[in-house]
Amino acid sequence: SEKKFDDSASLTAELPATTKCGTRITFYANIDFKEELDTIKTSGAEGVGLFRSENLFTDGTNTPRESLQLAYYREMAETINPMPLDIRLFDIGGDKLIYSPIREPNPNLGWRGIRILIDLPDILEAQIRAITKANTHGNIGILVPMIVSLDEIRRVRAVIDETFIELEKEDPLIEKPEIGAMIEVPAAVELIEEITRSVDFISIGTNDLTQYTLAVDRNNVIVQDLFDTFHPAIIRQLHRIIGTAQKNRCRAMICGDMGSNALALPFLLGCGLTRFSVVVSDIPNLKSQVSRYTLEESAELARQCLKLETTAEVKACLEAFQSSH
Repeated sequence: SEKKFDDSASLTAELPATTKCGTRITFYANIDFKEELDTIKTSGAEGVGLFRSENLFTDGTNTPRESLQLAYYREMAETINPMPLDIRLFDIGGDKLIYSPIREPNPNLGWRGIRILIDLPDILEAQIRAITKANTHGNIGILVPMIVSLDEIRRVRAVIDETFIELEKEDPLIEKPEIGAMIEVPAAVELIEEITRSVDFISIGTNDLTQYTLAVDRNNVIVQDLFDTFHPAIIRQLHRIIGTAQKNRCRAMICGDMGSNALALPFLLGCGLTRFSVVVSDIPNLKSQVSRYTLEESAELARQCLKLETTAEVKACLEAFQSSH
């Protein structure tokens, strides 16, 4: 059933989030299923920044039919129109054990994300066709997972371009989806200059970025204490990613757990980030936190943090800033 959002949603949630100095900050929702769209209007989310489409693999092995995908994406896009809906291409493999014909010794460093989709072009092409057909309101973006090279972006863009040319003849109302890259591997950080000139938007996956940068399996309890997004290497990467995207007029967003962390919020604002995609239930609290900080003092905080040498120093600096506000 297609539902349009009405104006009766709670006023508090609907209030736009602004910093103390009046800069507009946007919060989107990370979701797994279309049923979660109902919670968007009450949470104050302004769209979906991450839809994890691999959840359409209901039995874990069979690829969802194109017709099923089309109906699903179309209903989502209709429901939240004119708000944006960013659909991440199937991020299968790694800790999402779907579709692997072999047992991999280290799946997180193996066949996952865009690597699988390039090797199985029928799956990639069917998903892009379904997304493009569903994009009659022009509010859908395609997010490409696990990017490590510009070749991968070019391959996906070529499929999007070819698909759009073909489908536009049948339905002149469809619009070409925007393309975005997940920044979650150190290689993508090294290529951030070129990537942000090649895509419409980027989304920073801090969970995988931390795992791959620190060589720490985020699901391994033995090294759990070493997994920390406040590590100086991570915050320096974030500063570089956000600053480069801004310079190249490429929209940047964070969609990992760090985006929900109130301690990280002023640092991220200070780096210039204005878009966050988070768990729906965290949005009201984050919106209220934003109003405590000005961009000027947040930028000064970021400058201080970037000079620090240990995770403990970074956290202490952020905690002191937070408690003084």
